[in-house]
Amino acid sequence: MLVIGAGVVGISCAMFLQRAGFAVSVIDRVGSGESCSFGNASGVAITEMLPISRPGMAMKVPGWLLDPDGPLSVPVSYMPRLAPWMLRFLRAGSAQRVRELAVAAAALARCSIDDHEILLSAANAKHLLFGDFCASIYDRESEYERAKADWDLRAELGFPCHKISGAEMHELEPDISPDIGCAVIMDGWRNYSDPYRFVTALAECFVRNGGTIVCDEVVGFDVENSQVNAVRLAAGGAHRSDHVVVAAGAWSHLLAEQLGSSVPLEADRGYNTTMPNTGIKLGRQLVYEAGGLAVTPLSEGLRIGGAVEFAGLDAPPNYRRADAMLRKASKILPGLKDTSGTQWMGHRPALPDFVPVIGRSPVISNVFYTFGHGHLGLTWGPTSGRLVAEMVAGQPPSLDLEPYRVDRF
Repeated sequence: MLVIGAGVVGISCAMFLQRAGFAVSVIDRVGSGESCSFGNASGVAITEMLPISRPGMAMKVPGWLLDPDGPLSVPVSYMPRLAPWMLRFLRAGSAQRVRELAVAAAALARCSIDDHEILLSAANAKHLLFGDFCASIYDRESEYERAKADWDLRAELGFPCHKISGAEMHELEPDISPDIGCAVIMDGWRNYSDPYRFVTALAECFVRNGGTIVCDEVVGFDVENSQVNAVRLAAGGAHRSDHVVVAAGAWSHLLAEQLGSSVPLEADRGYNTTMPNTGIKLGRQLVYEAGGLAVTPLSEGLRIGGAVEFAGLDAPPNYRRADAMLRKASKILPGLKDTSGTQWMGHRPALPDFVPVIGRSPVISNVFYTFGHGHLGLTWGPTSGRLVAEMVAGQPPSLDLEPYRVDRF
């Protein structure tokens, strides 16, 4: 049994497959957790189930692109390549489609905390998880009112959130500006004090229990009679396996293409800065709606990041995007002082309709896919891993996997 990808999704697959009795190897071109799992915002974001695309968004995109510090950045040279993906993205924002996609995402969210706790217990790593809620911050009451339908839909799907005043939020977190308009409390969120340590703890548990992790790049497949017989590696040679799981994040579509499945996946590049000495003390994660960013207290300091940039897998980082996040964060955290720290950019695997691919290949009978989790790989990774293990073991999956088909595009 072979899993391609050693991020949170791939390692979750490996652990659940191992628990189901399979002998499992994991292959990745970098070490466990060293891609998006290393620098993410650390939130198990169970209420983030609404797709990014919405009715009327097409009218906003030009303004975002013209704003150098706006929520979306696309280099002019990359726009022709992104155009087909963007058209699919905008079509996914119809009112009916938003509801359908939210229902599919909510099904994953309902399982996420339980599946995280299964893996944390196995790895003796429960101490890494903390928090009781996340707060979404609004500058003005009018901003909340414009978003109220979204909060109502979350409540309808079983995830009620409640609004509090700016003064009440300031009382909960005194380092937040007293001038904010209001906040929404999202109960049930959890955070990792170190998301990279979470993935490496799972990887260490997997290896202790007999698993193997190989640092190499998959460059091809030997296919015969609609089955993969072996996976070819960049270092030479091949790895034989009776089943293959593709969980390679933003590189997954390149592998799926070789296996007969064309998937419109793009690298959604996110940025952050992690700072050890900001002078800010927070007890939980914050989402600043107007700034399009998250602020997270971690064991190594405060992490501030967000943004969406499409520039492909090979373009160099544009850390001006990370600097813009810090400027925006200072509006709600006026005491922010030393902002020196470590800047980071990661490739989030983005599908135009927001929900991930989870399921068996319709072309190659012993290949299974789980990728395209976008901003929510940490949240949905363990549940995706459990669902893959159920399929490989021949069990009826515990969720209806129709919304996550690889051939839905």
